Amino acid sequence: MTNKKQTVKFGDICREVKLSSKDPLAEGYDKYIGLEHLDSSSLKIKRWGSIAEDKPSFTRVFKKGHILFGKRRSYLKKAAIAEFDGVCSGNIIVMEPQVDFMLPELLPFIVQSEKFWDWAIKISSGSLSPRTKFKGLSALELTLPSIEEQYKRLSVLNKAMAAFEKNNFALGSLATLRKSFCCFQCVVRRMGKGDSRNPSTPNKAFYTKSTPDSQIPIPAQSTGKMPRRTY
Repeated sequence: MTNKKQTVKFGDICREVKLSSKDPLAEGYDKYIGLEHLDSSSLKIKRWGSIAEDKPSFTRVFKKGHILFGKRRSYLKKAAIAEFDGVCSGNIIVMEPQVDFMLPELLPFIVQSEKFWDWAIKISSGSLSPRTKFKGLSALELTLPSIEEQYKRLSVLNKAMAAFEKNNFALGSLATLRKSFCCFQCVVRRMGKGDSRNPSTPNKAFYTKSTPDSQIPIPAQSTGKMPRRTY
């Protein structure tokens, strides 16, 4: 590393990891990641699949700390940090930093930068389902600040990421609370209407056992005829 600003290529600070497993379960891997498990513009992996339950055909191995980059339809901007060991789809490139030029903790933020995604989309090939190759990504030129400046930026980026995840958690909790409240309102309305197939039927649940039968309203009997319209 040097304490001077320098221009490097993405291939100088990152390399593609090519590990595979013929029998993931036997080798101790129990989780897998597909493109559907990666969220756009998020470094956090919030869900995954079970190898034992789903029996995927994936053989590409990743380790905790590796970066998983969705090479198919890169305009979706799917790339995240692995927080456990597992296997992943062949449409995911597994990457790890090379520490000769920069702090390895900065790599995930570079991958989620606009400059990186613009380049990844530009070099994608294919019409219906464009894919990006690591060889093309490695040619991207980047300007790295001094080591001192890298530490400063990393501190700011980590704080920003923590605030972003906290905000997302709060929004998710609010959405769950709102959904639960809507369900509660729906249940209350149905209880108030009694039989959902006949809204005129009173709900006896609102009356106690001590309530005389004479005080419970009895709906009018249906004649089976359409009501007469008044204009």
